[in-house]
Amino acid sequence: MVMEEYDGFSNVNTIKVDRIPVWARIQGMPEGLMKKRELAEKVIKKVGDVITVVVTDGKINSTPFLRIRVWLNLYKPLVRMVPIMLKERMKYLVQYEKIPSFCFFYGCLGHEAAACGDGVHPRESCEWGDWLRVPFVAQVIGKDDRGGRGRGRGRGRGRGAGRGDGMNDEAYGMEIPTKNETGEDQDGDMPMRGALAIEAAPVITATANISPLAEQDKKRPCTSG
Repeated sequence: MVMEEYDGFSNVNTIKVDRIPVWARIQGMPEGLMKKRELAEKVIKKVGDVITVVVTDGKINSTPFLRIRVWLNLYKPLVRMVPIMLKERMKYLVQYEKIPSFCFFYGCLGHEAAACGDGVHPRESCEWGDWLRVPFVAQVIGKDDRGGRGRGRGRGRGRGAGRGDGMNDEAYGMEIPTKNETGEDQDGDMPMRGALAIEAAPVITATANISPLAEQDKKRPCTSG
């Protein structure tokens, strides 16, 4: 979809909807042209109408390209190379970021070569191609790269273990089957040994030390009189 800003006062019939903003890169630009905005804008005008340019303002550029944002006319072919005359005439490749479909035969945006004319265009006759697109590599984040707090087992604040002595640490994370209303295990015929072993763990209570004489007094029969 192509959109154009409207000021609310102009006649809508006079507004041209024939351009889109695109980020582009001019590869291999000389370092001197990427340090000054005035010099860089002269090069950018050969690609499209200037919106913005990323310059280093006298510092060393950390990338091997000049990154620019320009307006691209939908009815004009994409600029493939930018000629620059310094000591000698050089041409520098232009690549576009996230650009929509374009014709490899005519180089115009909005349609592909298969929908252009009779759709029959030999590859050797196409002067544009996917090499004008900036290749982006998808980054896959693994489970170990997500960061944040781990679950933790043992005496920490992890799930299930608590602040105890770690007696139940080995049981954490076990898949313990549960029984249904008929008394059968839901996951098969295996008994609930894991759960029962935890629930039936003996509780050891501390008892006071009793002397042998007190034990003998308890065993003597009580006499009345």
